[in-house]
Amino acid sequence: MQPIEPDEMSAQEPLSPGHRIACAIGVFVLQSQEMEHLFKFLIAMMGGGDPSLSAKLSVAAAIEKRSLGQLLDPLVDRFTGDIEPLKTHIKRVVDERNEVVHHFSKRFGPLMAEGRYEAILQELKNRRERAEELVFIFRELALEILETLRDTTYVDTDEYQEFATLCAKLRARQQTAP
Repeated sequence: MQPIEPDEMSAQEPLSPGHRIACAIGVFVLQSQEMEHLFKFLIAMMGGGDPSLSAKLSVAAAIEKRSLGQLLDPLVDRFTGDIEPLKTHIKRVVDERNEVVHHFSKRFGPLMAEGRYEAILQELKNRRERAEELVFIFRELALEILETLRDTTYVDTDEYQEFATLCAKLRARQQTAP
């Protein structure tokens, strides 16, 4: 595949099926990166024990190099109650992401060889939508934590305005999310 420069996009014919699939994979990968960042934030912020910011930062540093799959159990451990449906959904999304990122050819190669591009695009769309649901839920939870920090820990501090701006930007993004 030849790379397409952004300024050439409007002059180009519609994207080929291969390019459309590559774009769909790219969107899915970027979305999974946001999910990974959210998981790491929530694991660090929701853990019990020492509630100090330094302890939260220590947890964040300890899990920084973990992959998305390695974050599943520590994240689920932060929740209480009947979380089996949530855990099952998260595991499915993580497994689907891993299949696309690490085993795309094995899973989708036969469909590519048969020219079933629309089937691949539809499956990638379905996976993206399932991941999008999780990102929305966990972004909302992260926002609640950040807004609570803003309104408690950082109220009447020099950092309050920075937190307020961050929260406002994230809230606006959350409200325009698909």
